[in-house]
Amino acid sequence: MKRKKDVEGEDVHVVWHRFQRRFKTDTGKYKLKGWALMKAIAKWAKRYPTDVFITGCDDAFFAGSDLVFIEHQSPNTYMGTTVLYIPQCTGEEPIEFFLYPGHRKNLVEVLSKLNKTKGLT
Repeated sequence: MKRKKDVEGEDVHVVWHRFQRRFKTDTGKYKLKGWALMKAIAKWAKRYPTDVFITGCDDAFFAGSDLVFIEHQSPNTYMGTTVLYIPQCTGEEPIEFFLYPGHRKNLVEVLSKLNKTKGLT
């Protein structure tokens, strides 16, 4: 199925659609996994400094993994954020989930509370 051309400023999903075309097959599987995918996304994300954010986390295998945040926004609209958890070395597909504005607000509140209880503010 052909997609209509993404137009900046009109589609809150423009960056997400570009991400999917770059890193996924037509069946929705990722073209890369683990470290290779992490490095490729880090390079790609530099094109979208206000739409794509990456931070690290430690996984159950004591390996550094990435959390990638991709905004679904246009100049006048914010719909939410897709989050990908990319395990570095287990060979598994990344896990994707979506944060609507309320979910994002709640997550920020929880992380802020955790910082306060640990004196990290």
